[in-house]
Amino acid sequence: MSKNNQGAINSENWRQHWENWKTSGLSQAEYGRRHKLKIHAFRYWVTKFHQPETLRATTALVKLPLQVQTTRDASLELIVDKKYRLIIRRDFDSDLLRAVLSSLEGRSCS
Repeated sequence: MSKNNQGAINSENWRQHWENWKTSGLSQAEYGRRHKLKIHAFRYWVTKFHQPETLRATTALVKLPLQVQTTRDASLELIVDKKYRLIIRRDFDSDLLRAVLSSLEGRSCS
């Protein structure tokens, strides 16, 4: 069996342990002891599976509805999903814009 297949099976095994632990009523430490699991590995997978799907898919981009308008006093007005409105003037700070866009995309700015 290839290493990739082993990784997928391992992930499935951890998911099964996670699901069993949630309904067991046991602490993570006790469940781990009873099933001879390495507690640090079990806690890693519990945390990983407990995260919402959006946090697990950190590299995925989400396409948002976008509307762009020009205005009299601004170079560009950017409206995203009727939720965010950015007015970008001719003398905008590109680093600030990059940080704002990174924040809206849910990723850290570096």
